[in-house]
Amino acid sequence: MEDEYKSLAEGIVKRWREKKSGQRYIIGIAGSPGSGKTTTAARIGQQLERLVPGSAVVLPMDGQLDEMSDPIEAHKRRGAPFTFWADGLITLLKKIKSDTDSQVLAPSFDHALKDPKEDDIVILPTHQIVIVEGNYILLNQEPWKRIQEELLDESIFISCDIDVAMSRLVQRHKQAWGVSPMKRHGRESNRTTI
Repeated sequence: MEDEYKSLAEGIVKRWREKKSGQRYIIGIAGSPGSGKTTTAARIGQQLERLVPGSAVVLPMDGQLDEMSDPIEAHKRRGAPFTFWADGLITLLKKIKSDTDSQVLAPSFDHALKDPKEDDIVILPTHQIVIVEGNYILLNQEPWKRIQEELLDESIFISCDIDVAMSRLVQRHKQAWGVSPMKRHGRESNRTTI
């Protein structure tokens, strides 16, 4: 896989250098939960750091459940598109894209805490390539589709076998909360490539 990450990073650097727009170059990485978005973003970020030190930063996108108008319902429906703060992300990405001379603060996300940590990621003026990853970055409905139409320079969609994604999610839940795996009673595996 490292060769693939290296190849992706080399292509990104080439296209970023060709564009020379005076704005930050933003790559969106989307896929289902457990598809490998975070890992892919981190590995590409590492390769970019190797190619052009200090040029790239990774930004996760996750929900702001306690800030919702109905936080109880938002927590119950965690992961649905409405539990993510699309308008806030759009505002943040607009600032990141255009304000290349200033430091921009962005939230990080911790699966153990289950909520973003405000102002935890510092995007420096030297960070000219920004990788944003999340479930709905490429969703083709309002307000999400504005991200792809107006803010991304390129995008990557990760397709993943549903059983692989479920296995990864079970491991994530066990690590974060000590939750044991759920059994899939009598259901045939529904393998979907998305």
